[in-house]
Amino acid sequence: MSLTIQALTEQLISIPSVSSDFQQCKKAIDFVEKLFDDTSYTIQRFEQNEVYSLIISRKQELDFDLLFFGHLDVVPGKDELFQPKVKENWIYGRGAADMKGACAAMIRLFLDVEHLENMQSCALVLTTDEEVGGDNGIGFLTREKGLRAGTVFNPDGGAVLQPSLSQKGMFQFRLEAQGKSAHGSRPWQGSSAVALLLEDWNRIYSCFELASESEQNKVSLNLGRIEGGKAANSVPENAYALIDLRFPPTYSLSEIESMIAACLRHSTLTRLTSGDPVHVTESDRSYGILQSILREQGYEPTGVHNNTGSDARWFSEQGSSILLMLPKSTNGHIDEEAADIDGLNELHLIMQSFVQRFYQ
Repeated sequence: MSLTIQALTEQLISIPSVSSDFQQCKKAIDFVEKLFDDTSYTIQRFEQNEVYSLIISRKQELDFDLLFFGHLDVVPGKDELFQPKVKENWIYGRGAADMKGACAAMIRLFLDVEHLENMQSCALVLTTDEEVGGDNGIGFLTREKGLRAGTVFNPDGGAVLQPSLSQKGMFQFRLEAQGKSAHGSRPWQGSSAVALLLEDWNRIYSCFELASESEQNKVSLNLGRIEGGKAANSVPENAYALIDLRFPPTYSLSEIESMIAACLRHSTLTRLTSGDPVHVTESDRSYGILQSILREQGYEPTGVHNNTGSDARWFSEQGSSILLMLPKSTNGHIDEEAADIDGLNELHLIMQSFVQRFYQ
């Protein structure tokens, strides 16, 4: 099938594959699988807790030299965002930037390089739960099915045609405190769970040297939600908070957990979602190949450090060379989300050059 990257992107956007809508996510996987019906690839389909994933390669084994991967799920949006529109060479719609446009470029890549020599250990992996943590997609495939890769190319991080040197790890957790209820006019007869919770929060906040606009490659903390109490004249008996912490590769996940645990006096901690940081060295062979290609295209890659996370973190514990880079696009998750059509075509050509040089 000879669909262009633009046409593929538009068709993918028109499928409202919000992470929580398992049937629409399945529909997106069905659509991609059908594109490869008449090819020589081996198509492997997986399902875990109603989350569908697809692996397209030349073999049954799941240990690859080179792996491209992306996600077809998106965050919720207005109905009109799932009706793609093209304006001044930009495709607008939910997922255009995050990351159906890049997935379309990878799909087109694999259709184009089907008969390229040395493709026996190269794969395309597409999942449908990145926006909600990736546990049943890439997490399931790496931990339960043995998916491995020496080099991973994920166009879902870094900056526009600027590969990332690192991407922060993530630790999202819930704190819960128990107090003692009392009438608000006699607070000494009780113990405020909210106050106890905030004491622990303040200790956590003071424990780290935190990121700022000028120094972003440090720990960031966000108290995303706090809830407790029922009325102004009642001492709250229970309270909880939801916290998002991002950390650079100078920390390990276990270090972060230990540091937080040491701050707690009144609260119990429940881990919600976590992941290791992503890091690649400038001397890495795959990173060097990508840099060379970008320089030949007139770009000057300097290496960036990302605040956000992605499913690439699932490959960190394998020691994979992880390449993160974005095509020209807006931010994701916004009403005016869009991807530049020429930028998607350029990403395709860069990835095609990368495949050819990787196997030289």
